[in-house]
Amino acid sequence: MLKTNKFLLATMIIVFLGLIACSKNNFDTGIKGTLKIGYCDCMPPVDTTNINYKDYSGKVYFISKSAMNPSLNYDFQKLKEISISKKIRKGKLSVELSPDTFLVMPEDFYFNSPSNTIIITSGQVLKKDIKYWICTSF
Repeated sequence: MLKTNKFLLATMIIVFLGLIACSKNNFDTGIKGTLKIGYCDCMPPVDTTNINYKDYSGKVYFISKSAMNPSLNYDFQKLKEISISKKIRKGKLSVELSPDTFLVMPEDFYFNSPSNTIIITSGQVLKKDIKYWICTSF
């Protein structure tokens, strides 16, 4: 019985170490950083200095700029269907991506801006924190 328990324990340790080694956080091309969302009053003038940002949890889309074909009329739903997506928690962004230029967008928020555009270069992990703010009134 003792030999069986030791064997079982050794097997579990090997499997656990294997899972850690195969973790998707171990990559050489992609992005690591944080994603935060804040809400503000958008009545002119917009004051972004007092926005309270919170860590985003949910699905994030990486929309390839090269795939943004005008024939899709930039329909966000169609763009999401042809994009890479990843669920993140507590704002922790860690995604392996192929070299390209991407728009980074939370699930229900379409925004095409330099602030959420990333350029992924082969053999490099981009370190970038991204913040969005959403209007609560106009």
